[in-house]
Amino acid sequence: MKLPGTIPGKCTAKNVNIGGIGFAFRSHDCLIEEPDSSEGRLKDFIRPGKEDFIFDVHVGALPEYPKGRLIFEAADMWRLYETENEHIFETHQILDRKPPVKAAVCRLHRSEPRAGLYLVPGLWNITGDKDISKDDLVSWSLEKVMRDMGRLFFTELAPRSNAILIHAAGIKICNGGFAFLGESGAGKSTLSDLWIKESNAVVLSDDRLIVKERSSGFFLYGTPWPGATQVVSAQSAPLKKIFFLSHSAKNRIERISAKEAFRGLLKMVFLPLWDNRGRDRTLSLLRELTERRESFIFGFSPGKEAVDYFKDNFLKSNDAFCDSIL
Repeated sequence: MKLPGTIPGKCTAKNVNIGGIGFAFRSHDCLIEEPDSSEGRLKDFIRPGKEDFIFDVHVGALPEYPKGRLIFEAADMWRLYETENEHIFETHQILDRKPPVKAAVCRLHRSEPRAGLYLVPGLWNITGDKDISKDDLVSWSLEKVMRDMGRLFFTELAPRSNAILIHAAGIKICNGGFAFLGESGAGKSTLSDLWIKESNAVVLSDDRLIVKERSSGFFLYGTPWPGATQVVSAQSAPLKKIFFLSHSAKNRIERISAKEAFRGLLKMVFLPLWDNRGRDRTLSLLRELTERRESFIFGFSPGKEAVDYFKDNFLKSNDAFCDSIL
């Protein structure tokens, strides 16, 4: 049945699955814009089903609310306030070189799986309200919200579902997942671009990767937040090994200890510093991860030889190797 005020191609609810975690967005008196089928990064992550966290979305004047204590501030981009029951994210946008304006407020309940998301009209839509003004409804873009705000609330909510977000490229090779960690400039996108050309290899992400603990072990998941390659994937794979990238004149792979890997991961994880429970759970997951999965330094020289070296010197001697990838 057609809902009052809706138009073809639009709907008032969407479910997004990122990292095996279901986010349900329920739109009130406004329309959710569909991501473009050819360009939308989020389209493969929109799936019916799981509702681990529910977001009630409103477009209009931002409501009054008790801000509580300011506990985190990222320059002019966003602020985080804490009350007894909520963490309140305020995000800002800079328009026409003017001072930042408040663009959205997300009120996350600290113990229940729900949130209120409030958006300023005209700042979160793609097509423009003039194009969908039927019944005076306004629109908002789920694609844009997840691009600009998704990482903030995912960083806080992920530990509640035994997941973490890390700076890493993820490659699915045959049925195994490999995480390649590194700071900006370490070579995550370069290496991902090389793997794109390989058969039986899928780039899950070239910049931000999810690691989730399931009953059967740790799994890697792609995210809708890519780096330079602009490649996204909603696929997942059991995590086999962890690699820390470094540039090198000669390709090499060296095993490191769990203690060294833990220190390295601390630099790469999106840690919810403002949330004690989330922070402690994230650190616990990192300890378990480094104790249960082997970690290595992968010094590589940019070029196809790096992929060939990895296949010849690592995959052949490990359980993730499959003949058809060579």
